Amino acid sequence: MSIPSGTVTLLFTDIEGSTHLWEDAPIDMASALLRHDELMRHAMDAHGGYVFKTIGDAFCVAFTTGHAALRAALDAQTALASEAWPRVPRFRVRMALHTGVCQERDGDYFGPTVNRTARLMGIGHGGQLLVSGVTSELLFRLPPDEGLLRDLGQTPTARPGSSGTRLATLLTVTPFGVPVAEVLDNPELPNNLPELLSSFVGRDEELNEVRTLIRENRLVTLTGAGGSGKDSTRHAGRRGTPGRPRAKGSGWWNWRR
Repeated sequence: MSIPSGTVTLLFTDIEGSTHLWEDAPIDMASALLRHDELMRHAMDAHGGYVFKTIGDAFCVAFTTGHAALRAALDAQTALASEAWPRVPRFRVRMALHTGVCQERDGDYFGPTVNRTARLMGIGHGGQLLVSGVTSELLFRLPPDEGLLRDLGQTPTARPGSSGTRLATLLTVTPFGVPVAEVLDNPELPNNLPELLSSFVGRDEELNEVRTLIRENRLVTLTGAGGSGKDSTRHAGRRGTPGRPRAKGSGWWNWRR
């Protein structure tokens, strides 16, 4: 088959929790993965997908059109959900679609489009198909059997001030109970704050004051000179606030230089 070139739509897939499955039942997982690969390749081939890379259980596939990529993803999710997995838990595969121009070399693809597709897939959940805003614009007239698009907001940015990627999800491909994706302006999420990776020592009085302010006010602003600990204080305040799960709204951190 000819390799898609120019503007392509990429489909990336990955089995959620596959590392634990391999550790718990390596022999059963090996046979189950063969069946997974068969189902995936059948769906990709049926819609003209070019599998340019596999990494473990992950598939990287290129399509000439967004609708072809969507059809392949839908067929793959349906086949995986319908398959009987007698020796391993049912595979929950996260998928992502993104469209753009890629750098092509030796049958492989490179560049920002590839990176963004991988990032979209990484914030999804098993059984979920995420679609970038760019791709969703190509799918604005979805046939009824292809589902509905729901706007989920913007993906987290790599650094303060950088622009994220608009994100959408297909309702028909997101089963009931699958958590929402971690995006910046999705009202269903409690916050956009990353986890605190180190311990915070001291400032108990200040932290208690911040926690009280957060519980009692809609907006709390921390000001101070550079290096005074504003970022560390908001991290620790976020982690140590017992009332946060009971908050009626959401907590969001806005960077200002």
